[in-house]
Amino acid sequence: MAYRLTVTYPNTADGRFDFNYYRDKHMPMVRARLGANVTRTEIGKGMTAGDGGKAGFVCVGQVWFNSMSELQAAMKQHGAEIMGDIPNYTNIKPNVQFEEVVS
Repeated sequence: MAYRLTVTYPNTADGRFDFNYYRDKHMPMVRARLGANVTRTEIGKGMTAGDGGKAGFVCVGQVWFNSMSELQAAMKQHGAEIMGDIPNYTNIKPNVQFEEVVS
């Protein structure tokens, strides 16, 4: 069984997002703190909505992992540091969702 953590950053009028920082500093730090349980990370940059309008999210970050209990333990230990890094790359409040990957 595989699991995924999806973090979305809504595309707001006054939002700022530093993709270089997110890619080069934040996500490597997340991988390091969450450890060997992490199998993959991915960053998506919003382009347009399906109807050609403004994308709903400026960014979607995803972290795939093998064990929910290991992730919860790592987040208990390192969650404050990970969440505390958010102002370094954005002023947008992220939405966080844990998922079981079914296919």
